[in-house]
Formats: sequence, C-alpha cells, structure tokens
Amino acid sequence: MVHASLTSVYGPLGLKCEYGANPLGIDVARPRLSWLVNDPRYTRGCRQSAWQVLVASSLEKLEWDQADLWDSGKVPGSQSIHVEYGGPKLQSRQRCYWKVRTWSGGEEPTRWSAAAFWEMGLLHKSDWQAQWISSGLMDASGKPLACPMLRKTLTLGGVVRRARAYVAALGHYELSINGQRVGSD
Repeated sequence: MVHASLTSVYGPLGLKCEYGANPLGIDVARPRLSWLVNDPRYTRGCRQSAWQVLVASSLEKLEWDQADLWDSGKVPGSQSIHVEYGGPKLQSRQRCYWKVRTWSGGEEPTRWSAAAFWEMGLLHKSDWQAQWISSGLMDASGKPLACPMLRKTLTLGGVVRRARAYVAALGHYELSINGQRVGSD
C-alpha cells in the first residue's frame, strides 16, 4: 500500500483532445479526450477503476474546480482513450479548459492533472466571413497555376493579444507572418 501523502503528487499525464495536445480548430461537435494514467497504485494486475473530467470556460474557473461546461462526476471504468465530451453544445471559436483525475480501486483519487485546453474551430458555413483569394494566374490552357505565392499586407491598430488565422487550402500550404513560418502543418 502506498502512503496517502505520496499519492497526492501523482495525477494523469499527457492530456489530449482529438489526438492533439492543446489543439486549435477542433471541428468535432463532441471532442474526444484521452490521458495517461499516472498513479503509484497502478501496478501489475491493477488498473484505473474510475475517472472524472472537469471542463470549464476559463482557466480560473477550472483552478477552482468550477466546471461550468461539464463535470462528468465519478465514472466507473478503465476508459482513458476517446472519452467523449458530455457537456452542452460547443460554439465556434470557444476555448475549453479541462482536467482529469482517476481512481485505482480505492476510495482515494489521484490529484487532478495539470490543466489542458482545446479550442473549437469554425463550425458553421456562416462563420466563414473572408473571401477566397487566388493568384489569378493561368497557364496557356486557362487552368490556375500550381503553387502560387499569395501575400496580403495588413496593418493592425493597437496591441494584438491573440489572433487566429483560419486557413482552408486545397493541397499544401505554408502560412508565414513577417517572414516567419506559423505552425508545423
């Protein structure tokens, strides 16, 4: 048996939503959550016996265990992969903060995991407000030229706290801002 004070330093690790750590642009109505069990009581022959997920609209609420979006309650079972979000319908661009804790047969849960998040993408056709851009360049047969470089200059007024570029491209693209590549997709 592990001393109770030792169990308090353990909690689930590797939180993922739809296979990504803190992903942006999730377009699944009910995202699936996964984690790795990290419990000193989880030894050979022992397994996760229950779990609980909290989802909140802000990190501050989550830190105070205020799950204003979803509190799964204690759910019996060993599932730690593809746990479907069970709260109210999510909105485009909505950010959701979450954490999880587990049980391994006893009454004492692990501590809560570190917080993670996911952010919803644009879920409805009406969310897309931008206009399609293209180079307008055609080959001799009238087909668009492949792999054009498209550039757009814009000036922002004020300090930018957070920004998102929603890119829909047929084929390969690389997004750069001020000559620096953005992301790894």
